[in-house]
Amino acid sequence: MHFLINELSFIGQASNNYEADELMKHIFQIITEISVIQNGDPIQTHSSFASQNISSELTVSQWIFENKNSKNSEQQKIAMILLRLLSKGLFVDVQNLLNDCKCHYQNIDVTSSSLAGAVKLPGILISLQNNPDFVTENIEVEFQEGTNDLENRTVKNLTQIT
Repeated sequence: MHFLINELSFIGQASNNYEADELMKHIFQIITEISVIQNGDPIQTHSSFASQNISSELTVSQWIFENKNSKNSEQQKIAMILLRLLSKGLFVDVQNLLNDCKCHYQNIDVTSSSLAGAVKLPGILISLQNNPDFVTENIEVEFQEGTNDLENRTVKNLTQIT
């Protein structure tokens, strides 16, 4: 099963550093829980993931570099795991995976996103909490591959482990 971190869910929803830390902790908890069912498949994301905002003044990459040497061992662990994920470079948009596809979510073209990758592979999205567009467990998209007809597809979306 493929898992993809949803870069579209990072919209600067944290209002301070504490909230940013808590949101990143939730992502880490999901990654930890799914590790038992990954079967060696890497977690993927979009190449723009590192530049997405956790808060209005803090990107994912800034958060990682501020926390990779943190005295808080949990934050350090989260930062190092995300850094490894980004350094592997398994980005859904540069693998030529989505070249012959079209994908729309809420009437917005998301063809080059992790959301489209989750439809194509197929896979499960991991979304950051508190984004009103990605709060539901199932995401409905319109997807077309090649000359096939446009069809509605459902993608599983994780914002927390229950």
